[in-house]
Amino acid sequence: MTFYYKYGITKYPEIIEFCGNLEISIKNEIIEYKKETLGSYVNSYNVRDMKNLKIKNANKIIFIENKANYIDYIQNKKAEDEFVIYHGGMYSPIKGEFFSKIYESASNIKFYHWSDIDIGGFKIFVRLRKIIPELLPYKMDVQALYSKKSYWKTMNQSYIEKLNQLKQESQYEIFYEVIDEMLKNKCKLEQEAFI
Repeated sequence: MTFYYKYGITKYPEIIEFCGNLEISIKNEIIEYKKETLGSYVNSYNVRDMKNLKIKNANKIIFIENKANYIDYIQNKKAEDEFVIYHGGMYSPIKGEFFSKIYESASNIKFYHWSDIDIGGFKIFVRLRKIIPELLPYKMDVQALYSKKSYWKTMNQSYIEKLNQLKQESQYEIFYEVIDEMLKNKCKLEQEAFI
């Protein structure tokens, strides 16, 4: 700690964003987020102290990788029975802890993840499945790919080879069909196409 004070360096907390009716307890105080209808956040310093998480009035939890898509979704598309979490890229250990607490607190709720239809998006999904085994893809299928054909990005040969390698790994089986179409058309799709 002395090093930080001596040189004026401080570590900023990570901000974790979500939108929905969540109740938590920190140091025996109940905090409700139901009135923040256009998004809420907690900082990472509070995650370890969170207890008794309750997600209310939700049948679906959606993790969204891209920030622009997250903002657009909570402002324009979110249904009353949804709880939405901004995922970002590969989650940090503390964000993973928050995701675990959300998962452990939810019963009879379906979990979805929405990422780019590309290698990075598939890898993010597979990593999140380590916390949420029954996680399902959202807008990451063949229909979603073809619905935004005018926004396709082309893949070079090196990328195509890496995408082909995913078909050798069973954890990517849920994406085999869309991977086949990507390989056939030499294309990938970023989430922003849906805004």
